[in-house]
Amino acid sequence: MSDAQTLYSFRIPFQNVLQREVAQVVKLEARRNGELVAPTAAGSTFSLYDSGGVAVVDAQPITVGTDLVATYSITALELPSTLAYSELYQERWSLIMPDGTTRTPRRESAVAPFLLYPALAEIDITEGEYPDLVNELGDDFDTLQPFLDTAWRRLLEWLFEQGQWPAMMLSTSAFRRPHREWTLFLIFKHLFRQFSGNNRWARLMDHHESEKAAALANLTSRVDYDRDGLPDSKSRQATATVIHRNAGPFRRLPRNPKW
Repeated sequence: MSDAQTLYSFRIPFQNVLQREVAQVVKLEARRNGELVAPTAAGSTFSLYDSGGVAVVDAQPITVGTDLVATYSITALELPSTLAYSELYQERWSLIMPDGTTRTPRRESAVAPFLLYPALAEIDITEGEYPDLVNELGDDFDTLQPFLDTAWRRLLEWLFEQGQWPAMMLSTSAFRRPHREWTLFLIFKHLFRQFSGNNRWARLMDHHESEKAAALANLTSRVDYDRDGLPDSKSRQATATVIHRNAGPFRRLPRNPKW
């Protein structure tokens, strides 16, 4: 890109994971000067390439809604059962921007048999030791969901930074504790910033930051190396050795008949 062109930011927090035979919507935000920037829908396209460079979705028209975000609705037929599982897919957006140029941001993508979902909900926090937490946040929030969502995104980002492959980690409940501690850390960080003279929020923020670090350090999961949706061993493996995106061919471990 030449230095005469407008420098747009395209928000790509972590690798997208797509599930075969399931309709899904993908999106890409463009921003400049702290504001969303809408690409021109006419002429802008979305493509999805496999690891061999073959277009699974080939330059299909996108939509841009009232939220100013570029989206594409992938149909179940575009992700058939014959599609190979891999972490080496690539989204390629061709977006006509307001400055008249066409930009082609790319995003790592993957096709997996199942997706990883949060196991923690607001009720798991408010029914425990912090029943009045929503009220503590005042008029800014009427739910803890924004903090839960941010913590989940950061947990996924952290896993990818460690070289881990979340879609193959099957012990969903193992993510409850790090998700909870990350959520509470973000909440008390917000309250500390809002009421900086209150040492209570500082203590709670520091406490849950330490608990978050411990939860991440102790995170283990059963793993699906052969991608059949079932654990390959009854043992749980530490995060550092679970599964790496750039690992070699997946090995099939012996399965106990009791499973």
